[in-house]
Amino acid sequence: MAAVLSNNMNDIKQVTFFMEECKRMKLNVLGPDVNESYYKFSVNKDNAVRFGMGAIKGVGHGAVKTIVEERKKEGHYKSIFDFAKRIDLRAANKKAFENLANAGGFDCFSRHPPSTIFSG
Repeated sequence: MAAVLSNNMNDIKQVTFFMEECKRMKLNVLGPDVNESYYKFSVNKDNAVRFGMGAIKGVGHGAVKTIVEERKKEGHYKSIFDFAKRIDLRAANKKAFENLANAGGFDCFSRHPPSTIFSG
């Protein structure tokens, strides 16, 4: 399902349809996370589908590339401040930050555990 969602991530109607299909199949689909997501949808170590950052409107390929490369090089981001300090701000601008925040990409930094979009 991660591959199917990735293949259709530019079509919100298709993404919605396949997200509903995941729900019907009782597959966990987790929201985007700057410490785990990639550009496309992926499957994490717990076999849950992780929302791809490239599917978030206003978050371009360059922003995701700098986020993932820095994460691979220096490890997980510890806070929003650590994130902002480490990434290339020319690639990930204010709009990308805002859209990541609105989509829940920084929820991993909250005091509460990140929620799933829906749980199977």
